[in-house]
Amino acid sequence: MIVLAVPYPPSTNALWRSVKGRNIKSLAYRRWLDLAVGSIRAQQPGRVSGSYEIEIIARRPDRRRRDISNLIKAVEDAVVAAQVV
Repeated sequence: MIVLAVPYPPSTNALWRSVKGRNIKSLAYRRWLDLAVGSIRAQQPGRVSGSYEIEIIARRPDRRRRDISNLIKAVEDAVVAAQVV
């Protein structure tokens, strides 16, 4: 089992922006992804090959209501970008 801590991700709704008809990663998402990947690599988690399960335990950074499903994509992208999976 690998346990990782990453900064609270942006909502899935804020990951992409349409620019001249193309979808690109938003500035906030690119910044978060760089921060998350750096954090993951600093933790030296090793690699997972094959199938895996992911459990996300999130503590919201403020009292606003949130949809936990909006966190999954960013976290999955970070572990892939950090080459953990």
